[in-house]
Amino acid sequence: MSNQADPNTSNTVPAVPAQASAPAAGAAPPVSTLTPKDIFARMPDMFKREPHRLNNVEGVYQYVIEGSTGGYWNVAISNGAAVISEGKVESPDCTVMISDSDFVSMAEKRVSGGNLFMRGKLRVSGRQDLAMRSPRVFG
Repeated sequence: MSNQADPNTSNTVPAVPAQASAPAAGAAPPVSTLTPKDIFARMPDMFKREPHRLNNVEGVYQYVIEGSTGGYWNVAISNGAAVISEGKVESPDCTVMISDSDFVSMAEKRVSGGNLFMRGKLRVSGRQDLAMRSPRVFG
């Protein structure tokens, strides 16, 4: 037996695909493809899976979402059930105003509503008790 390498066989290790590296510090987070409309469309399923979110909540939230994918949506909560509709309501109990990109970031938990509120990017009018329950209901 010879100790010489067989020229017909390769002793090289196959290349391993490079793994994606983490974004550099301070880099912008990836842009979401979700829109506010997508998020509101998913809410009924969330409330069916997690009906406790609606416990002890009665009122109508009006969302005014600014930006190219924004619009008006309302969430009417009564007797442990929620009805989500696109459009304006006459007399909402709590009105939430926010940009479309901030709304999506908040829904994806990339930023908190409290942080947006403190920076003036989330405005709320009406019943403050409903505003304070928003994280439990929608978060």
